[in-house]
Amino acid sequence: MKKLLCTVLIAAMLTQGGAAFAQNEVGGGKATENNKPTGISSDLTEPTEPTKPTEPTKPTEPTKPTEPTEPTEPTEPTKPTEPTKPTEPTEPTKPTKIPPLPVKSETQFSAEMTLPVNDFKAGDTVYVDISLAPRNEIYAFETELKFDLSKLEYKKSDIKYADDDSIKIEKDLNGELLVAFTQVGDKKTEVSETVVTLEFSAKTSGDSNVTLKAFKAVFSDMTYCTLNDLKKYVNISVKSDEPVKEDRPSSGGGGGRGGAGGGSFSGRPTTTTGVEKPDEPKISEEPDEEKSLYSDVNKSFWAYEAISKLAESGIINGYEDNSFKPEAPITRAEFAKIMSLIPNVKYNPNLAAEFSDVSDGEWYTEAVRKAAQLGIMGGDTDGGFRPESNITREEASAVIERGKLIWGKPLKAIRENCEFEDESGISDFAKHAVDVLYSAGVINGSSDGYFNPRSEITRAEAAAMIYRFINSDGGDLK
Repeated sequence: MKKLLCTVLIAAMLTQGGAAFAQNEVGGGKATENNKPTGISSDLTEPTEPTKPTEPTKPTEPTKPTEPTEPTEPTEPTKPTEPTKPTEPTEPTKPTKIPPLPVKSETQFSAEMTLPVNDFKAGDTVYVDISLAPRNEIYAFETELKFDLSKLEYKKSDIKYADDDSIKIEKDLNGELLVAFTQVGDKKTEVSETVVTLEFSAKTSGDSNVTLKAFKAVFSDMTYCTLNDLKKYVNISVKSDEPVKEDRPSSGGGGGRGGAGGGSFSGRPTTTTGVEKPDEPKISEEPDEEKSLYSDVNKSFWAYEAISKLAESGIINGYEDNSFKPEAPITRAEFAKIMSLIPNVKYNPNLAAEFSDVSDGEWYTEAVRKAAQLGIMGGDTDGGFRPESNITREEASAVIERGKLIWGKPLKAIRENCEFEDESGISDFAKHAVDVLYSAGVINGSSDGYFNPRSEITRAEAAAMIYRFINSDGGDLK
């Protein structure tokens, strides 16, 4: 279609041009300026000279090929990483147990304060022990005290059954003292005779006191006791002129079966190791200036002081022939009689203390029942007391140790404990008592390191043990 249209246009132009040319020719003559031929443009330009062809540009020199780079050494393939071990699934945390709320104990408790040492001078450390009776596993406690700030300075408290997790709070506000303690976690506390030991420093000479105002305790079985308005106190006398006596009167050496005697009782805590060798009995060739209390106990006898002091106080007696028979064994009834005669103790005579082999009217009946009511002696599983059986060294030790709270005797350790050669032979019920009494200087072993727990204790040994027990806090039988 486009080609046809172009052909028509070209044909029309040629036809128009040819007609003009014929007209000019017919008009005769050349075309003048005023007589221009029609159909041809008067402003046709002369054809321009053809442009000179441009010189061809010189071909550019080919670039030198770059030298091939040296091939780099192929990198070592990285070792594939070991697949990580899947983490072991953690055990789901156990839900924390909410401890039960403590409930009030049905047991009647009493708190006491004692001074293990009672000879002081200015600058000395004053120890005050707080104990709870009957003993129990204490989980936490709080105690309030008051002391004379002008005479004493509070230092610290010592709780022997505390561990690294325990929490202790001490607040001293101008002589008003608060000491609180608690275990942390699900633990059982070892039963301890002394709940807490308080340490003061004697600032100056004179008399003062420490007063126990209140004591509260929570036990391991989640029971508690609250003791308010106690108003119990200990008197503290600080000397200025006289030096403190380091040694107390000797109670003699251990004779007989190597038993209870030996060593001296020190008024200030000291430490010794090993077992003390008892003094050998000495027999004087010269007559005594003063007649002995008993015909068979002269002044050179190792237990003379203990026997004579107890006899003067009416705690022990001899026989009708004026003998004491110091090497004879002592029966359980006799030992109960001696313990029942130690003064300054109250007991309830109405409490039941009946034994199948203790009849009314016997010379020992009242003493046996009193010892049972005090909780220091008991019977056998068959309900008997065995009054005529001889008491052993371990049995006597257990009885005396049980009486320390009843008579207010702290039995403070004055020397390191020791392990006897026959330690394994001591019955479980007596092991704690033997440890306590040995550390307090109340009992000793034999010269070869044995305690002889099942041996029958002699009358002299029993007298020495009881005498030292009474004087363990300074005593009244010096």
